[in-house]
Amino acid sequence: MSCQWVTDCAGGDAAAVGQHYTGDATAAFDGSPTTTGRANLEALFGGYFSAQKVTRAEITVTSAGAPAPTVATAGGTASFDKDVNGSTRTDNWRWAAEYRLGTDGQWRISCHIGFLEVPANPTP
Repeated sequence: MSCQWVTDCAGGDAAAVGQHYTGDATAAFDGSPTTTGRANLEALFGGYFSAQKVTRAEITVTSAGAPAPTVATAGGTASFDKDVNGSTRTDNWRWAAEYRLGTDGQWRISCHIGFLEVPANPTP
């Protein structure tokens, strides 16, 4: 995950978030089907952003590694405040990702998983 990924999420920009993923990336998040491919991930994030406005996004990296010169891994926590029907809801996640170095010199997410923790302030 990157600072720009967080900014793009907080801005509700699904196309920009999609650019952080490889063309054949796979992602699995609680409450969503496993999704493969950048275009499908953009659609997934687009649906998420249209259903609720992200007002704050924050990630913390708690582990990172580089098992090969063109592969990196990271994991940590994430917290998102969202406007859901006029109320603020905070969701806390644990995440892990694998990154691949592209021929263009950019690191992109090739595999991303996220597990929702109990919401800090659940919506009734």
